[in-house]
Amino acid sequence: MDVVVRCYDHTGAPADSWFDLTYHRERSVYGAFSPPNHFAYLWTPGWPGTASYNSVGSVNNLTPAGAGLHYIEFHKVGVKEGHIQVTGYKGGNEYCNLQNVWTLSGSVVLVRNVICWKASGSPASPQSFVSYSSRA
Repeated sequence: MDVVVRCYDHTGAPADSWFDLTYHRERSVYGAFSPPNHFAYLWTPGWPGTASYNSVGSVNNLTPAGAGLHYIEFHKVGVKEGHIQVTGYKGGNEYCNLQNVWTLSGSVVLVRNVICWKASGSPASPQSFVSYSSRA
């Protein structure tokens, strides 16, 4: 696996910076296995290969929610406390984050919204990787 990490400063210029990198494929974002048994991830707007994974075989939904926004639902994995990570991907100095804290509705994780920005501060087309892991 080859990974390219690009870091930028607040003006959007390339910068020499520390970074963290997490890799997981069909596993919880923090690497534990059994538990947690309830986790999911989603590449937006899609990625070659496995663009969406749900550990209990359910669906993950993505709905455009405005300029630079995606509303996401991870079904049947919202059990007990959980954790979400989001990062932008592809070339360029765009970055993504959560617009608000995620919530649970039954066992559905509601992410309102993933929001992406250009270095200039204007909304960017959301290109992100979003991962959720439950404690159970």
